[in-house]
Amino acid sequence: MIKQEKNYIALKKKKFLKMTLLWAGAVSAVFFVGLIINGSRNSYFTLVAALFVLPLAQNGTRYLSFNRFKDPDHEFSKVLEGMKGSYHLYHGAIVVDTTATVLFEHLIITSRNIYFLTAAKERIEKHGSWLKNRLAAKGIDS
Repeated sequence: MIKQEKNYIALKKKKFLKMTLLWAGAVSAVFFVGLIINGSRNSYFTLVAALFVLPLAQNGTRYLSFNRFKDPDHEFSKVLEGMKGSYHLYHGAIVVDTTATVLFEHLIITSRNIYFLTAAKERIEKHGSWLKNRLAAKGIDS
């Protein structure tokens, strides 16, 4: 069962960019409408515009966070999607912790195992022990 599509990261980037632009437009519109109506920044419109900055910042931060990652190879993704059996397949799985944010091109979860698939061997070497500790903290043997 495919839980996360192969173009997941691109879709999230597009969504968060749209939402960032939408909130930026809302902040600007509310502020300038208040400026035109009252002739001053000292109004409730400015307060509402300032409150709208929060979702703008949230979506902008999410866009910038996803922007450094890219989707995995689509041909290899098709091969994995053709596997038989009972499993959950995630493409472009981003594992986040306070010490690191790691992209695994594919993540396969079966009833007994978790497989982290990546083309970058140095990623496993660098973050392997961190990942084992994280899984052990969740009660999963590695």
